Amino acid sequence: MKEAVMREKLIQLVEETRAADPVDGAREDLLESLAAVRDGDKAEQVLDQLRHHLKYLIFDLEATRRENKYLRRMLDLRAKRRDGEEDSDAN
Repeated sequence: MKEAVMREKLIQLVEETRAADPVDGAREDLLESLAAVRDGDKAEQVLDQLRHHLKYLIFDLEATRRENKYLRRMLDLRAKRRDGEEDSDAN
């Protein structure tokens, strides 16, 4: 892909990213990397930075999902214990 075409696509990505919801400041980091395209950095360097940011976001998302699943299990166990205590109190 030619540098000019890649640059144009990255600029388009900047505009789409600005419209997205922020995620722990990651959007600002991403926009900063993408803005480097406008400043004349090589598109390849910017793509490397984008890969890095995306890997971080995916890692963070997976960790959040694991934590969410663990916390839900804890809440379920707590609810079951309460139900068991209520049953024994009723007898």
